[in-house]
Amino acid sequence: MSLFNQFIGIISIFSCFTLTGCGFQPLYGPASMEETDKLSHIKITRIDNREGQILRNHLLDVLNPYGEPAQPLYRLNVSLKVSETGFSFRKDSTPSRTIMTSKASFSLLDLSSNKVIYKDLAEATTSFGIGAHADQAVFPAVTSMKKETERAMGLLAQEIKLQLATFLASAQQPVSQSQAKREIPISHSPEF
Repeated sequence: MSLFNQFIGIISIFSCFTLTGCGFQPLYGPASMEETDKLSHIKITRIDNREGQILRNHLLDVLNPYGEPAQPLYRLNVSLKVSETGFSFRKDSTPSRTIMTSKASFSLLDLSSNKVIYKDLAEATTSFGIGAHADQAVFPAVTSMKKETERAMGLLAQEIKLQLATFLASAQQPVSQSQAKREIPISHSPEF
């Protein structure tokens, strides 16, 4: 083995030990039991429209994998806006692709104090092809749109879960005396 390969091996082993010792937890990996427990106490309110139903179902899957909480500690309110814009136009001025932008404004309410403790915005942008003969065969365009709607709502649910997990993990840390007097800040989210 060359000296360089030995050096890389030692650095790799050393970094594994230091990362596990510092409390590092990946945000995109499988959820720990502690994280799942915190998120499972969130009741998700109904969201309007078909896209909202799909988003709520994805949120139930990622936040409440074992069913809705019997005694929730938090309530998640979500408002959703979906817009579609045509691009990549053909010679006859019809779009061959569509960009779907989905924005979810959400707030987490602490049910014990009845106060909003976290508020933010999540966004997902996807696109889908309409097809050359969309005026004659509608089914492929509708199928593409349904698949992209499902995908966009799944992306939004993951983004909301990530933001909530990060907030709840930071909010559950031991609080010093100087921090105890301050309220938890609410992030600014633009209204749409």
